[in-house]
Amino acid sequence: MRLLRLLAASLVATALVAGLGMGTASASETPAAGALQTCSYSGSHPTLSYDPNTYKPAVAHAQCLLLNFHTEHWDGALSSDGYFGNLTREAVLKFQSSCGGLTVDGIIGPKTWDALHPDTSWC
Repeated sequence: MRLLRLLAASLVATALVAGLGMGTASASETPAAGALQTCSYSGSHPTLSYDPNTYKPAVAHAQCLLLNFHTEHWDGALSSDGYFGNLTREAVLKFQSSCGGLTVDGIIGPKTWDALHPDTSWC
């Protein structure tokens, strides 16, 4: 399974470098100070929860938003890999607990999506 994850991540990275985008987030590391990256994504914002074995472009988008706009909610090891594993769940829980009006459940639903997006966030 780890090999499949590495292969999927490699394909996404190759597509991003080639400029194909594939609708995934564009950040895979912490941006340099003051250098926010665009979290481009053209898909829907489905409800997301812990699912460490399934790659989802929407998860990569949420991870990108956490990495770029809510950096105080992850421990530095979070990446925009598209897998909703333990690090993503912990970052989401921390984000939800610090942002008033959200249920702290580790699930990215409509309210959490709104809070994550910088143009609609009150956090």
